[in-house]
Amino acid sequence: MRRITRHLVLLACLVHASGALAQVRPIEGETLPRLLQSQGFSPPERFKALVIMIDRGRPGAPPTYRAFDWHGTADDRADWWPASTVKLFAAVAALEKTHALGMTPRAMLTYRYVDAPVTLRVDAVVRAALIESNNTAYDRLVEIVGFDELNGGFFVPRNGFISTVLLRGYGGRIRDPVTGSGTLRQAPMITLREGARSATIPERNGRGTYTCPEQGNCTSLLELAESMRRVMLHEQLPASERFALGRPELALMRECLAAPRPRGNGVVDGLRAAFGRRVRLYHKPGFALQWFSDVVFVEHTRTHARWIVAMAGYPGRPALDDAARRVGGLLASGALR
Repeated sequence: MRRITRHLVLLACLVHASGALAQVRPIEGETLPRLLQSQGFSPPERFKALVIMIDRGRPGAPPTYRAFDWHGTADDRADWWPASTVKLFAAVAALEKTHALGMTPRAMLTYRYVDAPVTLRVDAVVRAALIESNNTAYDRLVEIVGFDELNGGFFVPRNGFISTVLLRGYGGRIRDPVTGSGTLRQAPMITLREGARSATIPERNGRGTYTCPEQGNCTSLLELAESMRRVMLHEQLPASERFALGRPELALMRECLAAPRPRGNGVVDGLRAAFGRRVRLYHKPGFALQWFSDVVFVEHTRTHARWIVAMAGYPGRPALDDAARRVGGLLASGALR
């Protein structure tokens, strides 16, 4: 009963604040475990899973949703390490910022670091962070946005966030003097130029206080799924549920999420094995501290049925392989319905 109440409170907060996932029924936490365990599934340590079924609804109306999770784990935020999955958030926030400045992903960025300036195209930084999962590129995306603007301005209920914060840098250019870990608080001056247009983002030093153990990165499967939903279903959503992205930014995000990657494919390989060639997959995986996680948008190419699958498990990169195959089987067969 407490799990059900917790989900009702969470969803009520999201619905009241922003309309995010407004048509999701209370997240059902028993059906997915029952179906998986009936197949002999043995979960990995600290397993977490969320499946959102997307229904197209009436013509002209936004999609509707049904959500299932593994024993109430969809909104867990501080007892697991999301690693590189959070680069999805950083990419969206950075593209919102450059779009607001009147630039496209083709704009040139010059980071005015103390030792030496670095010049890169916006889309190159996004691709490096999302496809190669480059840690320095992730930090540079956050530097575009700014520490306080990200945590206090982007991670807000109107964008579907009530529990996500990003405090930990992965590239290590600047380290926290207390923890010794990378920090995202300091950003250099950045200049942008595209054709005759130019803009300057001033140097910033984040001072806000945000809560996550060990100055880390905290999020939930539900909020990862919410970001994926807004990126992939943008054109079908009401304006209040859209990220502030234009067509070039959306095209870049979708290209990166669909691109082949050299590793981190355990979940998508498992899902694809269940569907065969009849599926398109968009995802952002992450692995660190023995935690593997992924958030995946799944589209059946023949029926156009769609789902969002988010999972996390421990220990090791193969932790979710079996779960992905079995969840894919439930979706492909229609058993979860």
